[in-house]
Amino acid sequence: MVEMEERLKITFPEDYKEFHFMHDGAHLFIDEQAGTRFELLSLEEINEYRKYMDSPDGWYPIAYGFEGSILLIDSIRINKTKRANDYLFWIDSTEPFEDSVPLNMTFEM
Repeated sequence: MVEMEERLKITFPEDYKEFHFMHDGAHLFIDEQAGTRFELLSLEEINEYRKYMDSPDGWYPIAYGFEGSILLIDSIRINKTKRANDYLFWIDSTEPFEDSVPLNMTFEM
């Protein structure tokens, strides 16, 4: 995980790192009839999505789903000494980053 942080030049919060020690992405809340799901991105997918997003420095996507919504981390807000709850944001893929909604929770929550 440290290698990936160095290669991507981003920081991952501790609870997100813990998730990736066990899983490299996941599909959640799958509704086959509606054709919807929420997908937590693998580390490689995060890298790919970042190439195509015009996001502010330190921001990167970690999940998408539910009609084009994106779950983002603002790595500048990550506190390495405690589990702060101000780094996760939700945005519709058609909206500007300024309109992202702070979730006021950690990845673990």
